Amino acid sequence: VQTCALPIYDEGLIYQSHYLVNWDPVTQTALADDEVEYVERQTYLWYLHYGPFVVATTRPETLFGDTAVAVHPSDERYAQWIGKEIAHPLTGRLIPVIADPHVDPQFGTGVVKITPAHDPNDYEMALRHQLPLCNIMTFDGRLNEEADEFAGMTMEEGRAAVAKKLETLGLLLKRDPHTHRVGLSYRSKAVIEPYLSEQWFVKTSEFSKQLHTVVSEGRVEMIPKS
Repeated sequence: VQTCALPIYDEGLIYQSHYLVNWDPVTQTALADDEVEYVERQTYLWYLHYGPFVVATTRPETLFGDTAVAVHPSDERYAQWIGKEIAHPLTGRLIPVIADPHVDPQFGTGVVKITPAHDPNDYEMALRHQLPLCNIMTFDGRLNEEADEFAGMTMEEGRAAVAKKLETLGLLLKRDPHTHRVGLSYRSKAVIEPYLSEQWFVKTSEFSKQLHTVVSEGRVEMIPKS
């Protein structure tokens, strides 16, 4: 296998990199997108004081992985803060306020916390704005040392504990019922966690056009047609 793989590795067609994957914390493996089953679950949208803002989030346990907060570029309510830094509500470290068109000004308060290592949309924003990536989870789905006093808790346990901490500090404004689309592992039925992991990838840009050509010209038969 090594002998076969070495030439295409040298050509840059296969490579190893860190990437956000669908992580099953029970089987402790990455899953392809089509191996994730989605269900709707009733959860909460927590509103918390975050520096000069109020931020709405479905996952307060991921606060320790925040490396920015984001607003929409045309949202005049927050224009004065773009490019500035604010203090993280729990750690006190300074993080930037960025402007990105992906932010929905109508969702929550129009301000979102950015947790690049644990959310696909946040990961893409982090790449666009060159934000650091902070992993806060262990292989088995527990908060790691980045979460300070909450380290060792499962993500679900951490959600309740961090929300309680925010409430104690007077930072939790309210929580509203919220229907959330949750991904489950088809193997273990565990909740899938977006997770920054080192994986092997195949660079398809070099030959995807050739594949499209042979299929469109009928030189290969697709079964089934869909």
